[in-house]
Amino acid sequence: MRLILLPGLDGSGELFRWLERELPAHISREVVAYPIEGSQAYSRLARLALDRLGCEPAVVLGESFSGPVAIEMAARAPQNVTALILAGTFLTPPWPSAVLRLAALVDHRWAPDWAVHSMMLGRSRHTEVKTLLNRLTATLPPSVIAARLKEVAGADARPALAQVHCPILVLHGSRDWLVSPSRLEKALVDRPHTVVKRLPAPHMSLQLAPEAAAHAIEEFMRKLDKEAQ
Repeated sequence: MRLILLPGLDGSGELFRWLERELPAHISREVVAYPIEGSQAYSRLARLALDRLGCEPAVVLGESFSGPVAIEMAARAPQNVTALILAGTFLTPPWPSAVLRLAALVDHRWAPDWAVHSMMLGRSRHTEVKTLLNRLTATLPPSVIAARLKEVAGADARPALAQVHCPILVLHGSRDWLVSPSRLEKALVDRPHTVVKRLPAPHMSLQLAPEAAAHAIEEFMRKLDKEAQ
């Protein structure tokens, strides 16, 4: 079974490299990178990702910014999205919409590194992750970050989630203060076939706890394969 990886706010997919190293070879995976040209609307990104998905069934992982994209994909194409993995993500804005819209007005390149690292990495000193995060942040056009932050500010994946009936795995860092897990977990608490795993990491849990994340993903997908037999 394929695993489709949808990236965080950077949209590049490059930050999945640590998770990919830990995933077993038998899990076929594809990373979707979002274009920086044109609209950054969640509806457009979901359509582009569905085109990449094609007709072959797959498990879709949406990290942080991409949670609403993954949920919309599952609502639109239930026959192709066999399960969802929601990593450090949200259904509605994780911060007040006014704060996010205000942040969209500021050139992200002015933000000091220590502030970005604190939000994303907590107290981690993982040099490779910091270096790549810095590079991606510096090279992404401010207009793209602004457009994506506005999408987060207006996000509401609850109607789409109501149409989703596939199994769901929720992964969330136990030290993530950027995106609180409580609202997402409460929305899923009564849903069947839902598994919640806390990872020993801050917001960037797939990068800072990749072994634990890969183990949870492999276990989840192995169970899906058994149930499908």
